[in-house]
Amino acid sequence: MRSLKNNLEITEKAYYAKNIVIVGASFIGMELAATLREKYKNCNITVIDNNSCPFEKVLGVKIGESLKKYVYN
Repeated sequence: MRSLKNNLEITEKAYYAKNIVIVGASFIGMELAATLREKYKNCNITVIDNNSCPFEKVLGVKIGESLKKYVYN
């Protein structure tokens, strides 16, 4: 998702997917998850990361946990 072309390619290929797994819960991974969630509401999207919450290394656990609650509720 480093360019508009990348975004279009990924979202077009996801059209027929029922399940999508995104590796990485920082800015690019979460932006991709949000884009796909908005476009394909009936698709299961799973974000995996080795941290306990999104953006943990960049924004810290407290903010990451609050964003996690916002996204998953």
